[in-house]
Amino acid sequence: MKKIIFRKFITDCFLFFIITLISSSVIIWVFQAVNYLDIIIEDGRDYFVYFSYTLLNLPKIISKILPFAFFFSFSYVIARYELNNELLIFWNFGVNKISIVNFFLIFSFILLILQTVLTSLIVPKSQNLARSIIRTSDYNFVDNFIKIKKFNASVKNLTIYTESK
Repeated sequence: MKKIIFRKFITDCFLFFIITLISSSVIIWVFQAVNYLDIIIEDGRDYFVYFSYTLLNLPKIISKILPFAFFFSFSYVIARYELNNELLIFWNFGVNKISIVNFFLIFSFILLILQTVLTSLIVPKSQNLARSIIRTSDYNFVDNFIKIKKFNASVKNLTIYTESK
């Protein structure tokens, strides 16, 4: 019975952790992607360069969000369990509080290893690749078509006739 209870607890915590991590990372990624629009507009880079540069910044965002998502998701799940009196079910079936703490320590250790691998191996490689894409990209001179602070109307002399009484 303890395995079933812990399985539900693990799935709830892990599912909410993944949802929190993905949703917050995507929100921050979109905000940063809007800031990187200067790559296309001012520098005259291609769309492929823009999309690959913004996608390669996603591991950096995830590595920064990971501990906060862990803390928020596990606090939320424990608070929800406490509110629904589901923790009483744990205690009634003989689950010790130390076993819950051990579960969090094990999951925290796994997260520590993931965070270390992410920040020491994956993020530097993705940032280096993103910078190399910017360095090797060609300029696409869109300035001939788009003029800053100038609106080209297709109908220049449009007059509106009104009835005068």
